[in-house]
Amino acid sequence: LWVTRDGVQFYIARTDAMAETDRNVKLGKVTLKMEPNPFSPELPFEQRLNLQDGSVTIEAGGKERAGSLKIFVAKDCDVIYVCGTSKKAVDVRVHYHNWRLAQPDMKQEELQELPDIVEQWGENLLFYHQNGESTLRETAEGEALGQYIDMIPDTLGNRIFGGMLGGEGFKVYGVDAERKGTTSFVFKAATMSRQDLPLEDWKAGMAHAFEQAPDAKAAFEHTREWWNNYWSQSFIWVDGDDSKPPHYAEGLLEYVGEEQEELPGNSPITRAYVHSKYMFACCGSGNFPIIFNGALFNLMPGDGIHIDLRTFGRAVTAPPLGEPTVELNPDERPWGHCTLWQNQRHPYHAMLGRGEYENVRRLFRHYRKFWDIDRAKAKVYYGGEGQYNNEIITTYGLMPLGCYGTDRRGKPDGYAVSRWSGAVDYSPGLELVLMMFDYYNYTSDEEFLLQDVLPYAKDLLRGIETRFRQRENGKMVLYPLIMRIPFLLRTENRRF
Repeated sequence: LWVTRDGVQFYIARTDAMAETDRNVKLGKVTLKMEPNPFSPELPFEQRLNLQDGSVTIEAGGKERAGSLKIFVAKDCDVIYVCGTSKKAVDVRVHYHNWRLAQPDMKQEELQELPDIVEQWGENLLFYHQNGESTLRETAEGEALGQYIDMIPDTLGNRIFGGMLGGEGFKVYGVDAERKGTTSFVFKAATMSRQDLPLEDWKAGMAHAFEQAPDAKAAFEHTREWWNNYWSQSFIWVDGDDSKPPHYAEGLLEYVGEEQEELPGNSPITRAYVHSKYMFACCGSGNFPIIFNGALFNLMPGDGIHIDLRTFGRAVTAPPLGEPTVELNPDERPWGHCTLWQNQRHPYHAMLGRGEYENVRRLFRHYRKFWDIDRAKAKVYYGGEGQYNNEIITTYGLMPLGCYGTDRRGKPDGYAVSRWSGAVDYSPGLELVLMMFDYYNYTSDEEFLLQDVLPYAKDLLRGIETRFRQRENGKMVLYPLIMRIPFLLRTENRRF
């Protein structure tokens, strides 16, 4: 969420907004304007993120156009509330922007994502994406696993995700909603993602969820109570580290605004820890694990350029040149939309130490879904038993087809053309087992140990034992293997 002279703007995102190409995409962007405009640059303005209660408050306009907003995502009901008051009557206009109403230009052989749909539902605005044919079958067949497709957890088929916008007294006109002459208002955005409903039932369910959402006061009290309890469960407060002024790339200096408010103790380490903890708490209870490359907070690429290894620094730090379009939008992610275990694991280690056990169990449950297909991989790829796993996977447990490789001439089944993440195998599963043992050490959950940890550990070790059959002096010879390296550095003449 951010504010410009044109008004309040925010993206809507869910961990389970998964398109048919296995991309996690935004649900759209919302802009809220007030007229007379309290956000004019010559008027007083303050925006505050209230960590203790999970809300953003905005005070703008000064004495003449005094207006205030409180915005929060309600805990347990998937609804965003925008609550506003104004000293004088204002006209409020809300605009919904979706850049996927048309299809981008793609190569003919690439799978197309169907366009999103926006329509009026009574006095509210309904928007949704219904997945078409997904990448699952093509990927399974391309990776010699077509006969085991029933073992693959289908995270994409029949999925519909979207939301509904509206508020008491608002009238919908196309992709806009408007309320005239008011000194107080509440505007809501409710969201939902399901795989088990026909479209008409999904629409009716979405409308029901919107209508049955608690009033703003009750929703905020529940949300504030949850965040207050969350912060009191555990904390790390560092004192004594040096406070240093932030360093900016020279090209960013023109974008530096007012000074950041100092936290008590003035500790940069504490500030970084608290804000990171807050962001992971926002994402940790979703229906999919936290996405490693930006979580739900990835933004529009800057400077009008796409994100890749050469443009990464500029694309993620420069301001965008305009509104999202079908060709350039905040659905882009560095390193793509797959899961890289080496990065995904990090937030969850800290959660164990903080006692956030349910969020860690969500991660375990996600990988638990792949046991059957990972056993099939061990059999097909290496004639082995137990389970095979690797570093980089889709949400349904297979390697991304581009990483695995579509030209299989001269390549055995299981061989990934990407020799970086694609060829890193077994160690991700072993690290997951270690985290599962850590979880058991924290919780003493005997049922979890017997039903999850020990069977998984046995399967992984059996997979290694039956893949690498060579023995020397009574020891297994683990060869060939790809070693994980911290980073690849390149110069014009040398590679390290």
